[in-house]
Amino acid sequence: MATNDQMNSSSHPEDLLEAFALNALELDEEELVQDHLDACDRCSVVVSEYLRVAAVFGEAVPQLEPSSGLRGQLMQAVSRAEPKAEQAPQPQVVPSVGRGLADSRLVRMLMPMAASVAVILVVLALAMNVRIPARLTTWSRRTQTCAPAWTPASPR
Repeated sequence: MATNDQMNSSSHPEDLLEAFALNALELDEEELVQDHLDACDRCSVVVSEYLRVAAVFGEAVPQLEPSSGLRGQLMQAVSRAEPKAEQAPQPQVVPSVGRGLADSRLVRMLMPMAASVAVILVVLALAMNVRIPARLTTWSRRTQTCAPAWTPASPR
């Protein structure tokens, strides 16, 4: 895949040109290089030279005709070899830590109930917190109204 260093609008994809000439690029890279070659004569000349050298390499080795039985042997070998079917990935079972407290069916049933009871207790605590100061205020007023009527006995 082309990186920003390999290809941008102001540079030449010099490190991709050889692979382009050998048809060894991925499709997106090939399209990027081809777009560049359409606009850049310098890189087009370089690719032409690479293509010429690649063609010479092909002619540099002697061309031999395979033996007459080679094609038959290859075809027979291919027909015997069964292609391996792609297997679907097998589901993997995650091992349980054990029959711990969280695995228990009873605990799973009681957890929502315990949460409900906790919510109810919080609501009751808030309600009591509002009622207790109100009662204290009432008792405080009563003691203030009763206080002047009661005086401690003076010491003799």
